[in-house]
Amino acid sequence: MKKKTVALLMAGVLAVGCVIGGTLAWLTSTTDTVVNTFTVGDINLTLTEEGATQNGTTLTKDYKIIPGTTADKKPVLTVENTSEKCYVYASVENTVKLNGAVVATPNIDSAIWVKVGENGDKAVYRYMGAKATDGVVDAATAEQELEPVFTQVTYSDSITKADIQTLANTTITINGYAHQSEGDGMTMDAADAAACMHFAVTAVAP
Repeated sequence: MKKKTVALLMAGVLAVGCVIGGTLAWLTSTTDTVVNTFTVGDINLTLTEEGATQNGTTLTKDYKIIPGTTADKKPVLTVENTSEKCYVYASVENTVKLNGAVVATPNIDSAIWVKVGENGDKAVYRYMGAKATDGVVDAATAEQELEPVFTQVTYSDSITKADIQTLANTTITINGYAHQSEGDGMTMDAADAAACMHFAVTAVAP
């Protein structure tokens, strides 16, 4: 009798175990697989000027200085297609000087290119023209060719024939810089500071 009772009890325990096991299986679940693919954002900025000659990474163009005249010169920055939203800057370094005074003045439109920094012969400008919204250029779906940094250079009428040789190796040098506009803490002021640091100039109030 004792052996028979023990066997019945064990059978009862096994039966309970099967019920519990079955219940746990019914409460499981699975989901579809989600794969997150990450790509790298980028900004591509180009500088062009009609009639300029490519020399490695530098564009060069010679100009004849004629006192009291104006020469056409149109350096253009373009934010290439699929670039991230960005602030765009131009550095203009002007060494066409006599006795420390500039004698070749670019007609930079201060409503389109706002000065944010300077140091000696160099000034840095932020683009605020028609291709920007609150200073931000969006080239996600199409390249954005910006208004020229300037369109003309005017030579002082005080330049004499004797000065021409002195001015022979002077230059106006333009460089472009773009900085992302999206991201934690990425404000216009932060981008201005980064541009000034990049070009080694001191910030000025716009």
